[in-house]
Parts: sequence; C-alpha cells; structure tokens
Amino acid sequence: SIFCQPNSEPKTHHQGKNALDDRFISIKKFYSRSSHSTLCMTEASIYYTVDVTIFSIEFLLKSRFLMKHLILAAFGTTTAARETYDHLDGALRPFFSDCHIRWTYTSPTVRRNLSGQIGDSDISLSDLLVRLNRNSKNRIVIQSVHVTPGHEFHRIVRLSAKSLVPTAIGRPLLSAPADYQRVAQALLPLISSSPDSAVLILGHGTDHPSWTAYPALQSVLRTCAGNRLFVAALEKFPDSSSVIDEIAADGYQHVLVIPFLMVAGMHFKRDIIGDTDSSWKNRFESKNIHLTFHDQGLGKLEGIPDIFCDHIRTAFDTLEV
Repeated sequence: SIFCQPNSEPKTHHQGKNALDDRFISIKKFYSRSSHSTLCMTEASIYYTVDVTIFSIEFLLKSRFLMKHLILAAFGTTTAARETYDHLDGALRPFFSDCHIRWTYTSPTVRRNLSGQIGDSDISLSDLLVRLNRNSKNRIVIQSVHVTPGHEFHRIVRLSAKSLVPTAIGRPLLSAPADYQRVAQALLPLISSSPDSAVLILGHGTDHPSWTAYPALQSVLRTCAGNRLFVAALEKFPDSSSVIDEIAADGYQHVLVIPFLMVAGMHFKRDIIGDTDSSWKNRFESKNIHLTFHDQGLGKLEGIPDIFCDHIRTAFDTLEV
C-alpha cells in the first residue's frame, strides 16, 4: 500500500504518531476530490488505522530489543578498599535491573595489576565501547565514579564521543550545586560525632581546573558546621601546605580526619595514616595534635549512592531507550 511506506525511524512514539496524522490529512485531501468521497474516506481511515498499528508494532519491537548498558567507570584500586565499589554496585543494581552493568577502571596501572584477577575489570573503557558498538541496538550510559570532573572524567568524555551508538555520561559526584549540598548532608553525621574537634576533609587534589571544588565544598560545609571544618588536598591544588599550621593556630588539640576519596585505598594508607615523616598523621603528631581517622571511602557513606543514582537516571533520560 502507498499508505504503508516505511518512514525514517522516529525518535519517539509521539513524534511518529504526528507524522502519521500528517499523512492521514494528505490522504483525506486526496480523496475529498474523488466522486466516491464517502467510500474513499472510509478506505483512507482503514489505511490510516493499519498504518498506525504497523507503526505501533514496530515501535514496541524496537523498544523490546534495545539493550541498555550501564558502565561504571572508576579510577580503581588494587587494595581491599575495592569492597567500596562492591558496596556501590549493590546499592545501584536494584534501581537499574533492566541494564547490563559493567565496571571498568580508568587507571591503566590498576588494570594491569588486576589483570585476570577480578572478572573483566581489566578491560579498558575504550575496549568496552568497541564491543558494545558492534550492536546498533545498544544504548550506553557511562557513569563516572569520580569525585570531581577532572582529568579522568574528561578522558571519559573524549572516549564517549567516539561511540557509534547513542551514549551519555553520568556526572561525577560533585557537579551541580545541589550535589555539594547533598554531599554535605552525607558528611554531617560524621562531623557531628566529634563536636569539640577540628574536622579535616582530605581529598586527592588535582592540577585540573576542577580543583576549585575543594574550596567550594569547604564553603558549603562551613555554612553547615562552622569554621572548625577544613578541606585540604593530598597533592597539587588547592595548596594545603599551611592547613596543619592553621588548625594548630586555632588551638585544636584533636582532629577528625575524613578521607574525601571514593575508596580509602593506597592514598589513605600511605599518605594519610602512613609511617613516613611526610604522612599527615606524623605531621599532625609533630604538632602534638591527636587524630581520629574515618577509615572508609565516600562510596560507603549513606546518601552517596543516591547521588550517583540520580546522575545515572539523568543520563539515561537523554538517550532514546
């Protein structure tokens, strides 16, 4: 039938239905000029009904066979702290049971060290995308399991741009202003557990412009918890070389240290609580300041998986699924 010629594939059922409505109007105009207009108008309605039915079936089949993939892209760790990723995985899976979920580590060193040990976690994101691009029905969300939108996140952005199937990216933990408020709320129970101590939120640091996330977070946290709250970095920016002196100058004899790292892995064990003279523990102790350490990564804090969950949903909303 000339009325059932296939259209280009519509993006949504609503858009496709509008296209069919336009075709029906054209059919009505054509038959209204005929001497058998009543009969022909009925015939046009039948053809229109058949066309809508065929479109609906095609749309349902298309939706039925689309495959949703969720890639959780984290920096990775070779320590036992990877249980934090297991915790995140367990928290996210129930909300995305219609997705094929995979993990990949963005650190080549971590992937090499884990090669052959833990499932397929040694597969790089680029290799994973090559695999998934073989099926045009795949729809992909890559969720950045990073704290800030720094170098690792932007590498994900560049790789995703090469994907041949619809692919979206879920934002890192600290992206929108609302994320800072939600992270602050997740940290408040820990902060409140040491009401008479200084609290040091100690992150990784970066030379990427996203280093500004740290002073921004400090501003938000001080609004909630007061000036006893300090945010610092292990390396690069923001420059945190004077933080210990600032805490000592304020007269604090005790500090609660909270690692602002997705997992409390190598940096926590070496740079924060390590035995070297340069570790934060020994630098504080040289000032006669006593420390209490929270020994879990951010991924285990209540409320953090919820933020990632919302970022994933937002990313899927941008895809045709």
